[in-house]
Amino acid sequence: MWTISNDLAEPCLLGVQIVRGSRPVATADYNDPGSLTIESFDEAAPYQISPRNDYEKFVKGGDKVITQAGPVRKGVTQSFAVSAEAKVGEHCLVYSAKNTSSYSGWGGIGRRFAEPLDLSAYQGVAMWIHGDGKEEKVRIQFRDTAGRNADSIPVINFSGWQLHTFPLPRDKGFDWTQTEYLLFYFNAIPRGASVSVKFDDVRALKGLNPVTTFGEPVLTVNGKDVQFPVRLEQGQALTAEGAGGVHLWPRGMKPGQPVAMATAALRLEPGDNAITFSCRPAEEFPGDVHVLLYRLWPVER
Repeated sequence: MWTISNDLAEPCLLGVQIVRGSRPVATADYNDPGSLTIESFDEAAPYQISPRNDYEKFVKGGDKVITQAGPVRKGVTQSFAVSAEAKVGEHCLVYSAKNTSSYSGWGGIGRRFAEPLDLSAYQGVAMWIHGDGKEEKVRIQFRDTAGRNADSIPVINFSGWQLHTFPLPRDKGFDWTQTEYLLFYFNAIPRGASVSVKFDDVRALKGLNPVTTFGEPVLTVNGKDVQFPVRLEQGQALTAEGAGGVHLWPRGMKPGQPVAMATAALRLEPGDNAITFSCRPAEEFPGDVHVLLYRLWPVER
């Protein structure tokens, strides 16, 4: 849900851009009895650097500095601690960093499992992430006993708890029978910014669901629904530009296709306006959808 303020004394048109990502989004039954909990974050101690937990050798980047809380880029400080503000179970891990430099920052923490895990029978991994909406990237990385890595990199463009599911790649030479380390990195910390995320139970999943189609997008503006009569495929976009009309944009450089529909409710009244995004049917929402809303010119009377 968004609140957009119109500081003019008259209504304005609302511009809309809805973009579906080009990559499939994995989903699964997180609570399947056949899943394996890899990390429950009941303790922070496993993430401390030690002679055995030598994960810092994998964290690479310019201006690298080793601190008590792990490797960072010069000008970045980081911390991690267990919290009771969990989504699943009793504890979660809070990972925070502050970038005091004049350039983009990074940092990393990690743990080494007591014995290498055999994840070869699992198709994906899912975990809860509590975002701060500051657009930093979090790299989630596994390392096998040969030092090879398998990564997923969600962008923290959301606030609150979200479940993130990642397929385990099988074409990178990674030995999933010998999974030895789990690491978390902050990438692209904005200069002068402080960021903080929470992580909760990491689970290996026996199976993944087929990629779903995208139901028809719906914007609800001040209680009035505007349903767009299109289904976005991967990499497609939808725009509403007031007098410019509504257009569906195929992938690539193909021209937009006009969409005939009523858009009278796409307007911002003076003051605060409440806007929500959904799709119909609700169960056909694949994730990886970005929504941009902006104010256009005043409504013609």
